[in-house]
Amino acid sequence: MITSIETKLTNEKAATFTWKNPISSFLEWAEAQEFYRLPFLVGMILFQGCVTAPFSLWAMHVAGGGDYQLTAIVLLTFAILTSNLSAQPTKITIPIFTVSTLILLAMTIVNVFTILM
Repeated sequence: MITSIETKLTNEKAATFTWKNPISSFLEWAEAQEFYRLPFLVGMILFQGCVTAPFSLWAMHVAGGGDYQLTAIVLLTFAILTSNLSAQPTKITIPIFTVSTLILLAMTIVNVFTILM
């Protein structure tokens, strides 16, 4: 009787909960967007060239930022351009765009707070 209970318990599948890392799930999502690579390319270049880079340059100019900020803005902008124009897959271009946009937005916020204070 005891062996049948033990066998029954060992044959049942244990309910396991697997928790995915947010970064790995984001990278899986980015890899799944390969079919939409060209619209993402257009959107990334448009957003970078018309929104984040001009506002970052404006905030840097008004706050009196130095050469290091200009170098960072140029490198982050060219990172998006080179990754998109070299036809890299979306699992590479979307994370590059996300990281560079977050860095540029952080630089812009710091410069705007510098202007206001």
